[in-house]
Amino acid sequence: MSRLRDALGDALRTPLPGRAAQRVAWPDDLPSRLEEAAAKADAFEPAAVLLALIERSDGTVFFPLIRRPPGARTHAGQVSLPGGGCHAGETPPDCALREAQEEIGLSRDAVQILGSLSPVPVPVSRYQISPFVGWVTDPALSARCESDWTIERAEVVSVLHADPDRLAADPPRRVPRRLHDGRVLGVPAFLVPGPDGTEEVWGATAIVLAEFLAVWRGVRGGLPRH
Repeated sequence: MSRLRDALGDALRTPLPGRAAQRVAWPDDLPSRLEEAAAKADAFEPAAVLLALIERSDGTVFFPLIRRPPGARTHAGQVSLPGGGCHAGETPPDCALREAQEEIGLSRDAVQILGSLSPVPVPVSRYQISPFVGWVTDPALSARCESDWTIERAEVVSVLHADPDRLAADPPRRVPRRLHDGRVLGVPAFLVPGPDGTEEVWGATAIVLAEFLAVWRGVRGGLPRH
């Protein structure tokens, strides 16, 4: 039994930090877009993503992120958590598990859902994203490398391994990004090592990570390190 897993599950069952934590990853124009999203909430489709934590034998932890293809219909070329739109009649946690299995070959039977984070509306794609935090229970995956995943080439270019301890200690940096309407805007981004250099994680994924990392800091601070 992992003390870290149990403590994280307990923390996710308490009130979440929500927007107070997410705010560090908000682009400057997000408040006005959130107002738009609230006014048109019925037009947003349900979607879900999975943050799947994997504990190594030495007690360190990582989770997989994916890079979307440059020609993807939405969020082309961006780094994100595995996930996508919910099918008709599908619950958000089932969607998150299905998408992770389809996109990177992570068996749903190898993941225990610990809890959820605050939903994130994405006006660009008209999705309301429900983020779920999972714990990978298959010990064989603890030694997996980025190149070992079975990826769906139409949806995923590559897999990155993110270290939540490092991200929790390194706040997002402001980077220039060209948005869907052609504007160039400085946005907060987390930096993650990748096979071709440092990758920038911004937008909805950064907002999800900002809240998760606030929870993570509280859990890690209350447990002894290996």
